[in-house]
Amino acid sequence: MLPDWAPNVHPLVVPFPVALLVVAALVDAVALAVRQRAPWVRASAVGLYALGALGTAAAFLTGRDASESVDLPAAALPTLNAHADGALWLVWFAGLYAAARVAALWLDGRGREPGRLAVHAPLAAVGLVGLFLVYETAEHGGELVYHHGVAVAATAPALEAPPDTALAARLDVLAGAPAEGPVFTVASGRPTLAVLPDTLGDLEARAALDLSGFTGTAALVYAVQSPADYDFLALDTAASGPATLRQGRASDGVETTMDQRTAALDGPAELRASAVGTHFRGYLGGEQLTHPHGPAPPPGRVGLRLDGAGTVRVLALSSTPVE
Repeated sequence: MLPDWAPNVHPLVVPFPVALLVVAALVDAVALAVRQRAPWVRASAVGLYALGALGTAAAFLTGRDASESVDLPAAALPTLNAHADGALWLVWFAGLYAAARVAALWLDGRGREPGRLAVHAPLAAVGLVGLFLVYETAEHGGELVYHHGVAVAATAPALEAPPDTALAARLDVLAGAPAEGPVFTVASGRPTLAVLPDTLGDLEARAALDLSGFTGTAALVYAVQSPADYDFLALDTAASGPATLRQGRASDGVETTMDQRTAALDGPAELRASAVGTHFRGYLGGEQLTHPHGPAPPPGRVGLRLDGAGTVRVLALSSTPVE
């Protein structure tokens, strides 16, 4: 049972690996000083490093889950990516370093003898790299909370917005029929692709679509280079059953799905996609469902790609640069 102040389990887990790795480095320094009189201190340091490595894995996994459960402002995405990347580096380093220390302890004195200073001292020095990674990862985590207010400030409820009647005038139709006001009529076998005028690099894009009269695939597209080259967050709908949210990339007209999840669709589809560096995220109804990684796309335009049959009413479509 989580306390009321905790939005998820991640903030409860994070202090443990930080404390364990810092204390491990301190005990390791003491072990160097007392290696002749108390060789067991080195074994204690190695045990703390091993526990710290397990703690970093737990913190990484709970942090990944936490990022999917909180509402993230677009400005926080670069910081979140740096935090996640730093945490992954820390997990790998801590795990490999702990394994190396356990092996060295067993081979060099088996924890009951002082061991060789030429082995212990360099290994202890390498452990300081872990403290640097801890600092970098924690700094970005603190920035998320104290600068961007992630999981701290209450999110204002979304307001019902009327359809964007001026949308048709702002869109360039690259394929298919143009919109009539906020409504696209899509014919089977004739996909529609319409994009906003701005070209963006790192971005967050949002769309709200009424798909009650449509069957097929409605995609929020970004990094659009041409009708055959774009990144997408696509919602596959059928006459009955759950919808499938897919995120990926199309090149030369061939779509590659990087990540996908099924979800129930009740009411208008609220799509949100972000592309910041090599991290991509896809949301449906405010819930993050996809998080693939891949090469950063070139700057491009944002829009909609509709492939199916029926009418799609566009309630909102927007794009925001992320710096």
